[in-house]
Amino acid sequence: MSKSLISLLCSVLLSKYAIAAPASSLTASSTVASVVSEASTATAAAPISTVPYASDNANGIMWSPTTDGSPQPIRGSLGATILGPQNVPLDQQNPDLLAPPTTDAGTVGNAKWPMSLSHNRMQTGGWARQQNDAVMPMATGMAGVNMRLEAGAIRELHWHKTAEVLLIV
Repeated sequence: MSKSLISLLCSVLLSKYAIAAPASSLTASSTVASVVSEASTATAAAPISTVPYASDNANGIMWSPTTDGSPQPIRGSLGATILGPQNVPLDQQNPDLLAPPTTDAGTVGNAKWPMSLSHNRMQTGGWARQQNDAVMPMATGMAGVNMRLEAGAIRELHWHKTAEVLLIV
């Protein structure tokens, strides 16, 4: 079969489908236009607030390490006093953890962990303590190590999957 005969046959078949397709008419388009033009903004529902409005409260720092007294988890009309034991120096250093601002949704993890609370592994020639996801859950991609080696002591040979930042003091 020649190419011209095949193209003629294809165009005849395609024209059959094009003729069967619904066609727009002047009356159909005017009906749609009249429906659209009849709609009015006066019938629209009035806007309502779905969430509380943002507070104008400045959410300032509640206290500092030099503040006297024991800090309490109270911010404006929110919160209540602590009835149990309290670590006042730690609360004074972290006012936004004890009494977070009203804009704080609590989605950012606490990246503070004192090395003094980590387990200290003592061996001949020195000691090491580390922070990883076992003691600080948000440390999923990196661990921190604090160590002291005596003069002449050698660290065991080891490696890591990723490149890391190294600070030696």
